[in-house]
Amino acid sequence: MLMKPLRLLVVDDNDLARTKLCSLFACEEEIELVGQGRNGEEAVLQNQVLRPDIVVMDIKMPGMDGIEATKAIKQSNPDAKVVICSAYDDEEHRVKAKAAGAGAYFLKGDPVEDLIRDIKSAKK
Repeated sequence: MLMKPLRLLVVDDNDLARTKLCSLFACEEEIELVGQGRNGEEAVLQNQVLRPDIVVMDIKMPGMDGIEATKAIKQSNPDAKVVICSAYDDEEHRVKAKAAGAGAYFLKGDPVEDLIRDIKSAKK
């Protein structure tokens, strides 16, 4: 029996980082990239329209940041799993992300294989 691919939304204000993440996920059969955004506002709107299973989101973005966007996404789509993907490796950001409803916190310098594994296991 074939499993439905995980529907993924990628949000990062850095065009290069977002494009790299999208390219990475496009190569994965178990993941369907359904959308992308540049900031928290776009993340919330895309979430409402696309209803992704997983949102991979930067934490620091102009306007609405990843923490506020995570709160809004979890309120409107509680089943969505949010993975914060950040360059900030400190306890304060991790605690805020978890309190907002993020299920995982991934550092941008970590191996991408770890991120892919975490995303694939998020819906099991």
